[in-house]
This record gives sequence, C-alpha cells and structure tokens, in this order.
Amino acid sequence: MVRCVLLGTAAALPTATRDNTALLFVGAHSSLLVDCPGSAYAKLLRAGVVPSQLSYLLLTHTHTDHTYGLPGLLQSLWLAGREADLPIVGLPEVQQLVDRALDTFAPFGARTPFALPRYVLPAAASAAPVIETPDFRVWTAPTAHSVPSVAVRVEACATGAAVVYSSDTRPCPAVEQLAAGARLLVHEATFRAAASDLAERFGHSTAAEAAMVAHHAGAAALWLVHFSPAAAGDIAALHAEAAALFGDGVAVPHDFDAYEF
Repeated sequence: MVRCVLLGTAAALPTATRDNTALLFVGAHSSLLVDCPGSAYAKLLRAGVVPSQLSYLLLTHTHTDHTYGLPGLLQSLWLAGREADLPIVGLPEVQQLVDRALDTFAPFGARTPFALPRYVLPAAASAAPVIETPDFRVWTAPTAHSVPSVAVRVEACATGAAVVYSSDTRPCPAVEQLAAGARLLVHEATFRAAASDLAERFGHSTAAEAAMVAHHAGAAALWLVHFSPAAAGDIAALHAEAAALFGDGVAVPHDFDAYEF
C-alpha cells in the first residue's frame, strides 16, 4: 500500500490551521514529496517519515507557496546527516529556480554533503512514468495555470490504484486525462463559484469546476485543497458547491489527513 498525506491544504495565504498545500506519498521502500512550502522537515517528521529517507522531491511549478521551503529542507537534511542523493524533479523553469535558490541561500555553505540530481520533466504528458520505485510509478501532465505547472499521478505498484494531484490549474483536458479512473483526485479549489472571474483571471479553479473535472475523469473520490477560508461558512460552501455536481464522494480534508491506496 501507498499512503498519501496532505502536509498542507491552503492556498498561497495560509491560516492558523491550514498551511500551504503539499503532498507526501509514502511506500514501504520509497517516498515522494510533492511541493515544498515551509517547515517541510518538521512536517515529514509529523507525518511519520524519517526525512533522511525521502527518495524524491517533485516541484510542480515555481510559485512561492510551492517552493519557498526548499533551502530550509536541504539545510535540515544536511544537519541531520543525510548523505544519499536527493533527486529534484521539475520543469526547466523549476530547475532554474532551484539553481537560483542554491546560489542565494547556500544551504550547505561551501560543502556538498549530498548530491541533488535533476530530473527535468517534459513539457507534454508522456506515456512513460517519470519516476518508478518499488512502491509506485509517477506520471505528470501540464496544467492550465499562470506559469508552467504540472499535475501529478501516483499509481501504487501493488494495487494499481492511483491518486492524482492537480496542483494549480484551471479545469483542463490534460488533468482530466491524467486523472482517468483515479481512486482519488486531489484538486485545487481556490475560489468559490461567486468568484469564478478571479479563478479565470489567475489560472485557478472553483470547487464546482474541480467537481466537473473529477466527474469527467471518472474519479471515485474528490478532495478539495488549495483554498484559504476567510469566513466560518467558506469550507461548508466549497463542499456544497462540489457535492452538487459530484455527490457524496467529495471531502474537504484537513492538514495531515491521509489516504491509503
């Protein structure tokens, strides 16, 4: 079995109880961190993962709330004694950002305690997995965001079940295709339906649009993430707007909720 843990569920503006969205996939022999906002090392520990055993880091795009924790994570891994390589997976724009972050923050000082091999993602979806481990296989596909970004599909080797994470995106065919038949679609729902004009302008989705993607993909369940509730009724409203289209399979998870597949 593979376990998917939500290390955060908020959009770029966190709240007192919701941090920026990031996902962790954990199998018996390997683990994958998808996106790296703040305090990633502490969150790995809280999720029950030994950070030094992290196998891959995949950054979906360059926006700050998905990447700003990278220098701190690398420094913490070094201070904890990591020596194994940590492959960093991302689009060319992501790899350029990583280079700039390393130059600016120098998390290792003048040392090189472990290597950071780069896996450059293709601009288009590929039939071949971009990552393969004994526990899971990973595919990516481009999304419709304000900067180049990818959605991620993680398929458990033992069960064949898949969890798909949309990352930041407008509803788009590429994400629907990547999520086809998924056990769970974790889809961003940055805005409520009343703010659909803002969703369109900034390259995000409403909860209702996330539900449409899940329905068209034939996903069994939908989790809404990447939102920042401003009022007491916002979470209930997001759920209601998605459930009106997708039914009982919708949930609005909390930070550190987990799903096994």
